[in-house]
Amino acid sequence: GGARVEEEGRVKLTFYTNACCTYEADGFRLLADPWLTESCFMGRWLHDPPITTRPQDLAGVDALYISHIHEDHLDPDTLDHFRRDIPIVCLDDRFTPKHLRAMGFTQVIACPDRMLHSIGPFVFTVFGPFVKHPFVDCEVGNVIDSALLIEAGGMKVLNLNDNTPTTGTAKLLAAEHGAFDVAQINYACAGPYPACFDNLTWEQKKAEHYRLVERNLSHMVDVATALKPRYVMP
Repeated sequence: GGARVEEEGRVKLTFYTNACCTYEADGFRLLADPWLTESCFMGRWLHDPPITTRPQDLAGVDALYISHIHEDHLDPDTLDHFRRDIPIVCLDDRFTPKHLRAMGFTQVIACPDRMLHSIGPFVFTVFGPFVKHPFVDCEVGNVIDSALLIEAGGMKVLNLNDNTPTTGTAKLLAAEHGAFDVAQINYACAGPYPACFDNLTWEQKKAEHYRLVERNLSHMVDVATALKPRYVMP
């Protein structure tokens, strides 16, 4: 448990668990995706290792960023500890702003895809889904995930979160936005396959699990190579 801290220049990045971290500049703290209760998804998901940071420990931050509506990013039990008028940055999608407002939050900043905004000392851009799926062709695919680019003090931090780009998209991001100081890149896959597929044997499930782990780790390296940041935070 406990927080791990990386500081570079004027921006301090503190990682807590899962996708939860704070960005701090000039005393202003932006907290991303606070899931700080013991479990979510009806007790199915747990922190490993267990966390010691509690929601009330971070309830005094200045603003929130919620990347999407899944409970390990938008956890109602954690958000109950935050004041209802705290500014919350999110993508202007069909789900997240509506859900936050229904919870009573009055300062929901729903950002259109790729439009420049500012909050406190940060200039930021919220990106909608880069692709429908980074590995397979599909008709519907991703409609909820977002990513965040924040800038302060001459630094750029890119939080891709669950919004996994292709390597081609990553190259376009690098060409458009220049050098990133830190890139936070997803290295895992969370989904029902293969664990919830009863047509697979236990041995087949394990084999598919390790195949997907290797696929996603390799893709993280490819995305990092395309982005060329100074530091990578998996």
